[in-house]
Amino acid sequence: MDSIILYVIGALGISIILNLVLKRLGVSQIIGYILTGTIIVYAFDLKAYNHSHSLEMLGEFGIVFLMFTIGLEISLSKMNTMKKEIFGNGMMQVLYSSSSLSHYSLWF
Repeated sequence: MDSIILYVIGALGISIILNLVLKRLGVSQIIGYILTGTIIVYAFDLKAYNHSHSLEMLGEFGIVFLMFTIGLEISLSKMNTMKKEIFGNGMMQVLYSSSSLSHYSLWF
């Protein structure tokens, strides 16, 4: 974690190029940002820094920007038409994830 600005510039460059390509293919930009994060981890070999405070802070900014982007794409009328998907499937995902996480924590 010598220079965090290098990671930020790298992430911006990769995300711009990747999102331009994905936009031409009709894929959501959110997928591009998730893929950018994956590429950055492996390109800069950041797996060894999984307990780094700087990397944690950078990741939190990424989550904030991702949530902001999702908020820009969803309107209240769109959410009203997607009640079943949001509440039904969302609740199922939360229950499944929490049950599998509690089962996983029993082993460690």
